[in-house]
Amino acid sequence: MEANELYFIYCSQRMNLSAIRLFDWSESKEHYQGMAEVDGDIYFRTYRKDCIVESYESLAELAKAEHSLQEFINSPENIHFNRPAPKPVDTFDVHFTGFKKDDKARLIELAKSANMKVRGEVTKHLNVLCYGYNAGSKKLEKARAQGVMIINEPEFLHFIETGEVVDCAIS
Repeated sequence: MEANELYFIYCSQRMNLSAIRLFDWSESKEHYQGMAEVDGDIYFRTYRKDCIVESYESLAELAKAEHSLQEFINSPENIHFNRPAPKPVDTFDVHFTGFKKDDKARLIELAKSANMKVRGEVTKHLNVLCYGYNAGSKKLEKARAQGVMIINEPEFLHFIETGEVVDCAIS
């Protein structure tokens, strides 16, 4: 392994798999942070440890694994990694689950003021599920199976404030 480099396959919240070479990294209990190459450019990125599928000792091992992974994902008989149908572009649908009544009401008002359509359940064209401390696993599982972006309250507030959708948890 190169000094201060990590190599791993990562599964994002949208179930996208990618090969990551992370350098100049640091770690916390739940995350790795560092510099990563994305589409030919270098960016600072945060990766959740629990979303790492497999780690590798060298860049050569990672490249070999990435090639095999792409063949697997792109094979016609593999329907597990096919992406869900695109969401309608006329609405941006969000569902809140696992919050106290007052917190949920506050988040719903924020979403409505940002022209989002608030849904009462996990629906077919849901874009985002925002979960609180008491979220049920069945809703989370259903949303994941549909390819819905699942975020927590700080990530949702960041999205409302900046318009940025993060692919990893915000600390």
